[in-house]
Amino acid sequence: ILSLFTAELGLNLFVYHRYFWNDPWRCFDFLTIAMSYLLSDFKIIRSFRIFRAFRLFGRIPALKKILSALFSTGDQMVSIFFVLSLFYYIFAVMFTQLFSDCEEICYEDGSNYFGTLHDTIMTLFILMNLEDWANLTRQTQSLHSWAWFPIIVFILVSSFIMLNLIIAVLCEALSQIKDEKEQAAASNDRMSLADPKLELLVSPEDIVGRHKEEMSNKNEYRKGSTEKLKKRIEGLRTKLHSVTGVKQQHHTVTVSNPSSQNYFDDMKAEIVPNWQTVSEFPVPGCCYTHKM
Repeated sequence: ILSLFTAELGLNLFVYHRYFWNDPWRCFDFLTIAMSYLLSDFKIIRSFRIFRAFRLFGRIPALKKILSALFSTGDQMVSIFFVLSLFYYIFAVMFTQLFSDCEEICYEDGSNYFGTLHDTIMTLFILMNLEDWANLTRQTQSLHSWAWFPIIVFILVSSFIMLNLIIAVLCEALSQIKDEKEQAAASNDRMSLADPKLELLVSPEDIVGRHKEEMSNKNEYRKGSTEKLKKRIEGLRTKLHSVTGVKQQHHTVTVSNPSSQNYFDDMKAEIVPNWQTVSEFPVPGCCYTHKM
């Protein structure tokens, strides 16, 4: 088996060359195989070769997703385990003080369930896993009628709150990873649609729909610009009439820029005489003159 692992390692070195060391899993393989040769007399060291199975996390997407969720919730998990450990220690001390005299209830080796702090911690672990908790509660309650209350409180907090809190954090991390992948996929789709070189990879229906949407947006923009320009011309004409006090005479103003002439559909306006140029119109590159 070790020879097969060595052959695989050699092939990876041949294929990846200097990039071999960029992958932590390949570095782990190299370290494991090297230790297997150098420390072959130590059975404990050789047993670490089984950790090569962790490479499956990098090969199977579902396992890789779970591993990513565990790493992403590292700080939250540390906080939860710290609170759980503190809660565990408080109840262990309290149960040792309350039930250390219950010598009738004990393990098979004769040690009391709550005789020492170590025994109490083991008993609380059994209660947290709900293993034979009803029988243990009845035995303790036969000596102290009120013993059921602290035991039930510990089970509720440890089994139904703390453990479910850990599961909730993991589920939230998995949901975030899924959302990030969906957002990345959507972003890649938008980039592919925006790149003309990638249009061959897009279905014709998507291309036609995209162009229709672009043309609709352009038409709406042109219509809005035309209405704004009409209102601007009327406002300027009214302002000039009120300032100059000249009676309205009919003259025609046309746009000298051919592209703008087509753009605004030969828009015309009536203004007062002697107005040669309009610089306030919001169309760059256009000159407006009147004809007598």
